[in-house]
Amino acid sequence: AHGIGNFTDGRRIALLLNFGLDEFKDTPIAILLTTSVSDTEREQRVKLRNKVAAQVAAKYRLPLVDLYSLSAEVAEFRTADGVHFNTDGYRKFAEQIVSDLKNIIM
Repeated sequence: AHGIGNFTDGRRIALLLNFGLDEFKDTPIAILLTTSVSDTEREQRVKLRNKVAAQVAAKYRLPLVDLYSLSAEVAEFRTADGVHFNTDGYRKFAEQIVSDLKNIIM
């Protein structure tokens, strides 16, 4: 959600989620918390967006995949732009996502 708008309003997240729930009735859905960033101002928006996403996940009783906490653990894999990660960092995210999604769908 870094690049697709300011999702700090739970109504926007709920609107997208309701669409997903309607369109993909038989598909498990999870909410992913977005990764941290090194810029302090942008980081505050990330924290707010993740807080709203977690509230929506709780309201709809959906599982949460916490990429935010993992991104703090792999900060050494962050690229110079302060937002993106190198191959090793993305590998860690992929491992976490696969692990969490296996738990969700099995």
